[in-house]
Amino acid sequence: SGARLIDAVINNNILPEISAMFLRAVMEKTTLSKVFVDVTDQKFVYNEENDENKDDDSKNDESKDDESKNDGSKESGGDKE
Repeated sequence: SGARLIDAVINNNILPEISAMFLRAVMEKTTLSKVFVDVTDQKFVYNEENDENKDDDSKNDESKDDESKNDGSKESGGDKE
């Protein structure tokens, strides 16, 4: 069913990437305040906001479209089922 497919996509694709982002933040001793998940070209794109780049993002609200191109983004192949 559709609900099972959504559950599988979240558990198999999205949660592992977000978990890796949080673990990386812990290892780097930074605070991860927000995680953004978007879909571009049938792939999940992940962006993070931590205390270090939080002030930079508030100054550059017009550049949100370019956010996926900065170092805080990561693409992951999505399921095409």
